[in-house]
Amino acid sequence: MVSVAAANSCRQCSYAHREWALIEGLPAEELAALESRDPESFDERTWAAVAWVHALAASDFTDVPEAIDANFRAQFSPQEQSDIEVVARTMTWMNQISNTVDAAVERTKGNPAPGSSVLSELEAVLLYGVAVPPLIIWMSLKEGRRPAQFVRSMARFFREFDARPRPT
Repeated sequence: MVSVAAANSCRQCSYAHREWALIEGLPAEELAALESRDPESFDERTWAAVAWVHALAASDFTDVPEAIDANFRAQFSPQEQSDIEVVARTMTWMNQISNTVDAAVERTKGNPAPGSSVLSELEAVLLYGVAVPPLIIWMSLKEGRRPAQFVRSMARFFREFDARPRPT
């Protein structure tokens, strides 16, 4: 999930899945390796999945390099491959909604995003408004923080995320 969110340049999802991974006990060092996609930090099977979902999402589900695809298919059964792809597609759909919410915010600042429409932005904001508040409350409770503290840390992450160079 962290890798797909990164491939889709989704700051909300990157933050949420980063926090979720830490809540569930992923060591910070492993998270850093995952965020930087360092192949040396993972066993062959895990790396095959990380590399494949990132390439799949980054190509908008059109073109995974042959070597990455072959390695992935050698490591996972057809059912596992299907399950991983469903998660990547679902994540991408949610990333697109979150990115459309960002486009709506930018529109209010006079910077409409190319290719985005007011209608799609309104739909995304409504969906987001229903789904995100319960997630913020749940994650803040899991971390033992008040929701306001969680939102402040999310805002800090967004500023850092926006300052990062975009992947090529």
